[in-house]
Amino acid sequence: MVFTKQNPPQGYYVYAYIRNKDSTTAKSGTPYYIGKGKNKRAYDKNHSTFIPKDQSKIIILEHNLTEVGALAIERRMIAWYGRKDLGTGILRNKTDGGEGASGVSMTNETRKKMSIAAKKRGVSKEHMELLTKLSKGKKLSEEHKSILILSNIGKKRSDEHVAKMVAARKGKIISEETRAKMRASRLAYVERQKL
Repeated sequence: MVFTKQNPPQGYYVYAYIRNKDSTTAKSGTPYYIGKGKNKRAYDKNHSTFIPKDQSKIIILEHNLTEVGALAIERRMIAWYGRKDLGTGILRNKTDGGEGASGVSMTNETRKKMSIAAKKRGVSKEHMELLTKLSKGKKLSEEHKSILILSNIGKKRSDEHVAKMVAARKGKIISEETRAKMRASRLAYVERQKL
């Protein structure tokens, strides 16, 4: 049976995103991500990794499962192929799988309550200084950069936020070296999108 975004599998399922070309990590035709889902999850763009533009590169490995069964198969497949970040394999998965809850949907009221609680907790000045100190000199991997870029695509910023961003940039001069790095970063992002 052929599954698509318009015709997703029944029940819980385990899926793989397949490479369309050889890379330094693995050959074309091998998976680069294994996931567990329900409904249209495999085709959902709210992922921490790139979704293949070609839907034929989204493979449903097992379907019509219970959630427990899907979690177990996801864990087994991730262990089988190994994780790139741990140096054990070829997958871009950031966890060993088997966690999370499918289909959890929070009401707007619940989201607001969580937001208010998080703002009340805040972050102490000492904690912020420690975070700044720890992050100085660290370089983000290309994969991490692309995840950050993807997470911001389509987000709407308030007029107040935009005004603050404009004010922060006023008077700053961007060197040619920085401009060249920005161009290279954008080109690299475009290339990665062709996965």
